Amino acid sequence: MICPNCGREANGKFCPGCGTKLNAEPAAPQTNNQGYASNQNQNYAQNQGNGTPGYSSNQEYNNPAYAPNQGYQPGYAPNQGYAQNRTYQSGPAYNQNFQPGYVPNQGFNPGQQVTGGYQDIPAGMVGQSPGAQLLRKHAGSPLMLLCALLMTLAAGCICYICGKAIISWLDGIGDYFKYAASSGKISMILNLVTCAAHIVVAVWLTVALWMLFASAGSMGSLKACRSCFRARMGMLALLTVSALITLLAFIIKERSGSEFVYVVSTLTQNGVTHAGIQPATLLFKDSIPTLILISVLFICGMIRNSLLSTACSSSIRMLCYGGPQQKRVAAAGVLTLFSGLVLMASNIYMLVKYGKGFENILYYSALLACGLVSFLGAIVLFMNASGVRRMRGI
Repeated sequence: MICPNCGREANGKFCPGCGTKLNAEPAAPQTNNQGYASNQNQNYAQNQGNGTPGYSSNQEYNNPAYAPNQGYQPGYAPNQGYAQNRTYQSGPAYNQNFQPGYVPNQGFNPGQQVTGGYQDIPAGMVGQSPGAQLLRKHAGSPLMLLCALLMTLAAGCICYICGKAIISWLDGIGDYFKYAASSGKISMILNLVTCAAHIVVAVWLTVALWMLFASAGSMGSLKACRSCFRARMGMLALLTVSALITLLAFIIKERSGSEFVYVVSTLTQNGVTHAGIQPATLLFKDSIPTLILISVLFICGMIRNSLLSTACSSSIRMLCYGGPQQKRVAAAGVLTLFSGLVLMASNIYMLVKYGKGFENILYYSALLACGLVSFLGAIVLFMNASGVRRMRGI
């Protein structure tokens, strides 16, 4: 005998494959899949449960051409894969990962998921978005190459001048520490530290610019630039504090013999020298407006490096996720342009006024080259900001 439910041969009262009682109406298969159960032939289920005349009359006539449900016609298997699968017929073993409330094929998208407002980019497509391509174009431009070359020359001059000064101070540091007062000793230490810091920052920035140009704006080069800008920001913050303390001391007419005032004023003067803004000390005869101007210039430099650091971070995100995500680029370009103009004007004046001797000419020329680097870097920043605005449709 053929089971009307699964089409297997059966000799007993029950089918050994699906358990359907023979010589009885086949029962609907029990599964945990609501989507499968909802797709059963409703007309067949109604005829089976209610015993409508149409269904019973067809059974009485025993019409061989008619079958209540073609899927259960004896000898016919609607799905050969499921008909021969015992685990499917047994029910609970069919879906071992069944979870209550889960309905399959209800709009589930197995593709890329959304992360942070942007779709994940495949590993092979990182850095291939239009924004990343724009960044790479400007980072590998001839202007950036010129910036790297000028900064290399400037760093070489700074290393020579500051390195020579450090060596000369170290030669006589023993006698100096033996006979000098405490304020003089501290001043000597500050001179050594500021010269060493100037060398480190100049070389650091040179390496970062070459990395930026050679890799055409890779994440590693942007991180190197960001760390350099953050270090410069910290140094300028320290110089700003020293300038403000010196200004406060002059306002309250603190005694000039105070060792603390002498130390902070020495640090401020060293910062002015290494920052290349010596003409700021010559604009006013009074010390208070001079210190105010110096403090303002230090604060502007600190803000500029903070904006450049933010621009590097947003550029890194743009490389990672795509899209025009850059921030503070235009503002950083404005302050960088201002810094470049101040450096160029100051050191052209110093070359004309005090450009006597090889070392003076070399040092002021190095600071003038740093001003040119800032000027050209500002142009690159403006070009990049303009391209990002066009991408945004602004």
